[in-house]
Amino acid sequence: MSEFDNTVNAEHDENNTTKSTNEISIKEIEDYYTMMIRRMNHEFGNAITLVNSSLQIIESSHPEVTGFKYWNSAMEDVQHIVRLINEISTYNNSSSINCESLDITVMIKNIVKSFSINALCSNINFSVNASDNVPLIYGDKLKLRQTFINLIKNAAESIVETDNYTVSDKSKSDSPEISISISTDRTASSVIIAINDTGCGISDEQLTKIFSPMVSFKKNGNGLGLPIIKKIVEAHNGKISVSSVLGKGSTFTVSLPVAPIQTETSGQEV
Repeated sequence: MSEFDNTVNAEHDENNTTKSTNEISIKEIEDYYTMMIRRMNHEFGNAITLVNSSLQIIESSHPEVTGFKYWNSAMEDVQHIVRLINEISTYNNSSSINCESLDITVMIKNIVKSFSINALCSNINFSVNASDNVPLIYGDKLKLRQTFINLIKNAAESIVETDNYTVSDKSKSDSPEISISISTDRTASSVIIAINDTGCGISDEQLTKIFSPMVSFKKNGNGLGLPIIKKIVEAHNGKISVSSVLGKGSTFTVSLPVAPIQTETSGQEV
């Protein structure tokens, strides 16, 4: 081997070592800040829980305080902080999953069944179209259930927010729709779940920021719902994407890997 080759190899090894060291450093920084956020969130959570409990005791013992001009506003602010802290905790823990084989079709049909009898969705037509023999996936039952409940809830809320729709003035025949399709990709290595709504849609500008933490386009939103969903999906080695036309509706598509060994019979209740 020539001196030139030795020099090139040495530089190559040095570059790989530098790259590896940088990757380790970035991971250490991420782990450190994640730990710090968890600690802060825990302490803030304990403090605000005590404040919230104290205010509830005061209201219970002295109902007259509800007549105070700023009481309801103060209680709403405290509840908002409680929800925000809970969502930050959920966001920080969304990458931790406990997996088992799941029939995603049964899970989604059960979720849709619950939504269809909800007052918010009373005039919305739901449909679930699943391909034959959709394979099992390998995932965290609770977190995937949370993911699809939130996606369907978002779809329903986008319909209610549409200017030309109110729950009271639409007949069932005029109803807007939430349609869900479940299929496998061409290689049968992933299950594809597409949730389509005929709601208000999302602007191009909003689409670029929709999965960014702490960015919300909803009134009183915390901006953590979709980032939590994205982290859960990615923790399952899956992908999530969205397409939308403003004023016409949106489609959120989730791709999840098929369970490596199909040993369980599909159709179990989830």
